Amino acid sequence: MTGILGKTKNALNYIENSFYYKKIKNNKNIIIVSLILAIVCTLISYPGIWYSDSYSRVQFADNVIESCNAIFEENRNPIELTSWLTVVPSFFMGMCKVATGNIALYTVLQSFMFFLVTFLLIKKMKTFLYKFQYVLFALSPLIFCVSVYYEAGIGCVTGIVALLLLLDDVKIEKYKLDRFIEFILLLLFSFVIFGYRANAFTIIPVLLIYVFKLKIEAKRKIFITSALILGIVSLSIVNHILNIRLKSSGSAGFVWEIIRIIQEMEPEKKEKYEDYLDEICGEGGTKIELDATDEISVNGFLSSENGITTYNLSEKGNSKKILKKYINIILNEPKLYFKVKLDFTQKTLGICEPIAYKEFNYDRFHMMKNYNFSDSSRRQEFVNVYEKVNNIFGFFIRRPWLVFLLSTLLVTIKWRQKDEKTRFYILLLMVSIFYYGAFIINTQSFEVRYFYPSLYLCMILDVAIAMDFIRDIFIKRHISKFSKKITI
Repeated sequence: MTGILGKTKNALNYIENSFYYKKIKNNKNIIIVSLILAIVCTLISYPGIWYSDSYSRVQFADNVIESCNAIFEENRNPIELTSWLTVVPSFFMGMCKVATGNIALYTVLQSFMFFLVTFLLIKKMKTFLYKFQYVLFALSPLIFCVSVYYEAGIGCVTGIVALLLLLDDVKIEKYKLDRFIEFILLLLFSFVIFGYRANAFTIIPVLLIYVFKLKIEAKRKIFITSALILGIVSLSIVNHILNIRLKSSGSAGFVWEIIRIIQEMEPEKKEKYEDYLDEICGEGGTKIELDATDEISVNGFLSSENGITTYNLSEKGNSKKILKKYINIILNEPKLYFKVKLDFTQKTLGICEPIAYKEFNYDRFHMMKNYNFSDSSRRQEFVNVYEKVNNIFGFFIRRPWLVFLLSTLLVTIKWRQKDEKTRFYILLLMVSIFYYGAFIINTQSFEVRYFYPSLYLCMILDVAIAMDFIRDIFIKRHISKFSKKITI
């Protein structure tokens, strides 16, 4: 009996001294507040704020559940699923639906995690009046309205922040069990980041450089890198198990650029390219798109009944053909390519004109009634307040180049001051810039929702540095007054 009690006591001591147990205990107030805010936002916006892709993801969640049921029933020929969108959000939606029979649990969990990582990031930087920042961001429509938005970028940036916070703690000594938990969390956050937004691949170099420069032993660096890579690889493994074939959405962006390059050609040269994409979209398809392509979004030609569609873009083998044609037109028409690429880059960065604000809807397609949504004045106000913020501050937040310029200037000033927190500030800035850089390489639209993860990181970064400046000014004034008293 004494032996059992001794082992139990040792186990309890082990748990109490566990890094993650202490982490939860030390942040219990943040966890509770985050959960309360998530529940309130979900009740007001029930079942959340959806846009066009959200319906497809919720419907695909049902397909995933059906596929899983077939596998558990030992069906040797599980249902073949195809998706144009990233499917990891649908995995979590499906889990929530199986657990409760309702999709709203997903809204609560997404909102909770979003608030939680936001508050933990603010606490991590611990700048002047950081507790005031809790209130500031909790009451910001750019945070609470977005927390329940069924957009892949929200889950992606939540995973990014969680991963960055975790990477900053890998230096701390931990028990073996804590190290195992750390490995699982690194893998999970990697799975979420790249499973929610495939474009996020551009932040990989930033993460690897940061890990490489950490002052830890080499085997720990390999441990961390392995977890990140395994998280990415697991995406393919899960899709293979569930028999899911992902359509190449990146092909649409390449086709859009090809069409724009041909449109810029002189009439005589254009005639040679009028059938350039007919191999993919059928005879006469290229010419149809040359007359119909939208300047703002790739949907301008994907929505047409003839010509280029999501179906012929996603047919097996076509993504490789499109990439080959994209490279060939770069080699054959380099001047026109760089002209069009510069135009796309300017529009992506909001240099010529602000990026578009759309897709944050009260009742998209009037289909929310099928999901028993909260058709109330509070929900309408909830949506309207976000729209008002975008209208009031649109000049700034819809111009990514301005956001990046301000953040770069602030970080540069902090770097020159040799502040010990500058290293983490630089990490946030680099992740923000590299993340959005993916949409310069390949984009499907010039929209705020694609920019939001980078805007979010810069917004928290800018406020933190501004608070540092306020603290410095306050200290200088205090010292100055104190010096005058001594002189007198």
